[in-house]
Amino acid sequence: MPKVDDAYLAARRNEILDAALVAFARSGFQEATIQDIAKEAGLSHGAIYRYFASKDDIIEAVASHRRQSRDERFARAERGADPGEELFGVLRNYILVHGRPEHEDHARLRLEVLGAAVRNPRVRATLLDGWEDVVGRFSEIVRRGQEQGTINPALDAACVARVITALHDGIYVHQTIEPSLDTSAFFEVIGALLDGTFRVKDAGREQP
Repeated sequence: MPKVDDAYLAARRNEILDAALVAFARSGFQEATIQDIAKEAGLSHGAIYRYFASKDDIIEAVASHRRQSRDERFARAERGADPGEELFGVLRNYILVHGRPEHEDHARLRLEVLGAAVRNPRVRATLLDGWEDVVGRFSEIVRRGQEQGTINPALDAACVARVITALHDGIYVHQTIEPSLDTSAFFEVIGALLDGTFRVKDAGREQP
């Protein structure tokens, strides 16, 4: 019997994860079954268990499935000349791209992951690991801007990164629940918050 190479196994595993994404987005983590995933993938029920021991294993894998595309986005930002602008760009592009109709399944899945993380320790650990990675990468971009003098050095870089991550997730939740929401208008406000033009300086104060 010919030996199955690692590339084949990885490809088949990814096919199952793609099918699980669709099944979970359609029915939720609790309602979707292994049979649903197998049907979506065009495989037998038993074939799924050659790659995953349980539905929880699939949920955990799906929760971390998008890390490669995130790595690519951050790699571009980490090479940018203006850290503050690149920081804003990562946030803007991610929200705009994932607000498109073709990403609807992923958006729904993201809410499933957030909800499951409250109850499922394995999903919570995976989600926290992803957040830690994002916060760490944002922090490095912030520190680079601080070193260059383009970002306020008095601010705690990790705290800035955490706030930006929370801002992203909050917008993402609203966008998923209300698909008609026009998030493009949000970025003028976010830009003003980041560059300090949100407040009108000396407004209402008596001039000497």
